[in-house]
Amino acid sequence: VGGIITRDPAKLKPFREWMKANVPSRQWPAGTEIAYSNYGSAIAGYIVEQTSGEPFADYVDRHVFAPLGMASTTFRDPLPPALASRLAQGYELEKGGFVAQPPELIGAIMPAGSASSSAPDMARFMLALLGKGRLGGKQVLSPQSVELLMRDALANTPGLPGMAHGFIVYRATGPRMVGHGGNTADFHSILILTPEAKLGIFISMTGGNGAYAGRT
Repeated sequence: VGGIITRDPAKLKPFREWMKANVPSRQWPAGTEIAYSNYGSAIAGYIVEQTSGEPFADYVDRHVFAPLGMASTTFRDPLPPALASRLAQGYELEKGGFVAQPPELIGAIMPAGSASSSAPDMARFMLALLGKGRLGGKQVLSPQSVELLMRDALANTPGLPGMAHGFIVYRATGPRMVGHGGNTADFHSILILTPEAKLGIFISMTGGNGAYAGRT
């Protein structure tokens, strides 16, 4: 579905409005097929708002990022001034060269992809997940919730990796690897966790239009 990314702040809509105007049609009965859904993640964020009574970005700041010491991370789009000056520059390949691009704004589907972060902050996030929801004496998720996130939910074909709960299963065993990638026009990122080995990796790079090159 188009319209989830813009470079014009004047065209950015609150994600609640975008969701109401872009309800997707259901293709299969629930729980029978994997079909990746940004809209589904946005619904989960909307449920957080309705349950907590807090705007999604405020809730995540207060209950996840602040306790974990992730001061360089936010879902707010455009970025607050303190973080905007540190935003990585995105590039796209045009006529054989990399050309700088204005920031991409993804707030129209905020819970599904508008988070901006730093590598040290993502390291803290991974450590918390590998530590059963706990880091530095702060518990942001219960061990049971973390276990659920890592557990298989559904696979379209027996014997092949499928989806966990929010995470993609990149390898089922030997060791198990779960994580999530993210792609925009200008950036490509991936986070992978190996819960058994308690290891994680996060990589982000620029170079749009399929060109995986540039700064990491």
